[in-house]
Amino acid sequence: MQPSRFFKIGVALVAFALAAVINAPEAQAQARHYGWGTATSTAAAATINQTAGVITTEALTTAALTDYTFTLTNSTISATSVVPFTVEFGTASAGDPVVGRSTAGAGSCVFVIRNAHATNALNGTIKIKFAVLTP
Repeated sequence: MQPSRFFKIGVALVAFALAAVINAPEAQAQARHYGWGTATSTAAAATINQTAGVITTEALTTAALTDYTFTLTNSTISATSVVPFTVEFGTASAGDPVVGRSTAGAGSCVFVIRNAHATNALNGTIKIKFAVLTP
């Protein structure tokens, strides 16, 4: 059964609201108090055992119109978790990293980030901000 159009719109609105919360300075300060972690990735993977955080990737050279797949190991994630995320430039100044999808499993989540630029490869680090929501 396909999700209804209204369900898809609702999910999109929730994701938009979460992105705003994840990026709001006061929300970040509160999240640090209650479980905000940071990490720098190596070989497209990192570990943060907190319910929210920021990951700085290794320097990327992801080609135009291709995907970068990243694995977060996190003990707070279960198979039923939803892990919304945002992406932004770190040291990169070319390319166009955009949110693809996140797939949660017990103890980890895989993020897919698309370089949506038609011609430019990514040329440095990006930052991935996430929150773990578990029903």
